[in-house]
Amino acid sequence: MSAPAMNPQSYLKRAKRDSCMQNSLSIFDAPSDWLKNDVMLHGIAPEVKDIALRLGGAPKVSRLIGVSYHASKEWTLGRRPISLANLNKTLNLCNENFRKEMVQRIDSKEIFLSCKYSPHKLRFPKEISPDLAYCVGVILGDGSLAGNISNEKGNWRVAVFFDNLEHRALYDSIIRKELDLVQIHRLSSEHCYVSLCCSKVFHWFLRSYFGVCNGFKSSRIFVPQNLLDSTAIEVKKAFLQGLFDTDGTITKRGYVKYASTSKVIIDQVRLLLNSIGIETKFGQWLKAEKFLPLYTVELRSKDSVLKFARLINFRHPVKLAKLTDANKNVLVAPSSSGQGFDPLGF
Repeated sequence: MSAPAMNPQSYLKRAKRDSCMQNSLSIFDAPSDWLKNDVMLHGIAPEVKDIALRLGGAPKVSRLIGVSYHASKEWTLGRRPISLANLNKTLNLCNENFRKEMVQRIDSKEIFLSCKYSPHKLRFPKEISPDLAYCVGVILGDGSLAGNISNEKGNWRVAVFFDNLEHRALYDSIIRKELDLVQIHRLSSEHCYVSLCCSKVFHWFLRSYFGVCNGFKSSRIFVPQNLLDSTAIEVKKAFLQGLFDTDGTITKRGYVKYASTSKVIIDQVRLLLNSIGIETKFGQWLKAEKFLPLYTVELRSKDSVLKFARLINFRHPVKLAKLTDANKNVLVAPSSSGQGFDPLGF
């Protein structure tokens, strides 16, 4: 089943949320019905049982939502997970106050997701943490999600390509901590290290909550609206770190540069950087007519590079060391107490 077409205009319009909830994630906030019948929820058996009792028991639930009695009985006994689609159907049959109570109870619990009865589960995060935002940036930069044709054949690979083993280990540890997903390692070429997992529910999560494109994506990427509008500055900084760690460079002149074939994300990155006081320059380069134009965000002034180093910086170990070494005389300063401090950390 193909996902809805993902483009900046349709996704950004659809993903608008209440400003006070911008950093929170709810299992009920997925912006479309794509795959909801395949996404199974684990860890909410008591809540499913209470919903069924409120509606008159498993036999009545089965008639109301058009499923077999065996299926509804297995949900209420906690022997089988319920799909997100069927959970929504049963909740919509309840009165408003009870429905709100159940939504709050379920959102407060630790929930694991799988597709159908797969043993591979994803822990659903309750909020967009800086580390999760960082990984979204990394995936947008050097990640690849299997396209629709591959999806139809059962291929749901999410792969990220690294040029540094330490950086790959950092990404792996965050994905394990945030989502409880274990990555598989491959060697694509001599200096290209791959971290991947084949997970339908990971596809659903990235594409539903962050609008990540599957298939060819380089010219279609954009900043997810919930990150662009986030009230948490550390979330925005971490997301920018992920982008610069993958598609960012430090030039011979000491400039910091971010490049993409997506004009949309270039404009958004400039907006985010300017919002925290970092001056940027826009650039465009076309190698030949057969290639897509390459757009760049460049930090050329000493002041903008230093602000980037202090406020954002890199997590990529090689890029971090290179930028630190280039500015080592001005990045570390004594505090008022006489003790040194390192403004590079968050």
